[in-house]
Amino acid sequence: MMSFRTMYSPERAEGEAATIGFRFGDEAFVVDFGPDGIRARRGEPEGCALVVSTNPISLASVVYGGRPVSDAEASGELTLIGDRGLFNRFVGWFRCPRRSTEERPTCLNEFQR
Repeated sequence: MMSFRTMYSPERAEGEAATIGFRFGDEAFVVDFGPDGIRARRGEPEGCALVVSTNPISLASVVYGGRPVSDAEASGELTLIGDRGLFNRFVGWFRCPRRSTEERPTCLNEFQR
């Protein structure tokens, strides 16, 4: 959740607001994404348009590393319940800083844009 606060770009979300639930084992979070940034809290993701069940490394591999969602799902590392289209948009809401102008981007999403 900490990296989401740092890397989230309301501009990349193009004004879309959403509440997404995340489950990491026994821990559950609800995260509100919107024009003013994000707000994360612990809690059951009841009523969320999308619930993502995974582990932090697998989520990062999809969001920041460009790993196909289908690969993470096929391996059993990630499960989506709800609006799959929202998840596909969500992975584009994060900016990935470059370490220097001569180095490759730190995440594949930025490289592909």
